[in-house]
Amino acid sequence: MDTSETYAKMHLALPKSMREEPMEGDYFFNTSNGDSGKLGEVYFDTSKMIRLYEQDQLQEMSGLSWYLFDKTCVTWATTNPDYQRESKEMVGLRVVIKENHNKVWDGDKWR
Repeated sequence: MDTSETYAKMHLALPKSMREEPMEGDYFFNTSNGDSGKLGEVYFDTSKMIRLYEQDQLQEMSGLSWYLFDKTCVTWATTNPDYQRESKEMVGLRVVIKENHNKVWDGDKWR
């Protein structure tokens, strides 16, 4: 699971309607100190945390079957060399935002 600063940056730039505070079992990125991981049974102040979507959650958000979602991610990664250095979660988030909001990631924001 990608918990990198770049993946978190992509989430921070999402429309507010797509940003969620993490719940137990979700992966998170803490915007105040850069910590990341999986939220356990110990509860913290989650107001400074953002939820990082996992592959299965991204596939569900895409509205595509798992097969078509994976195929789309692979197609994007093989046709754009820059995507080959990204995690599957990053490419998956690109697919979701492109398919649902017709926006692309430019390295700083969704346009």
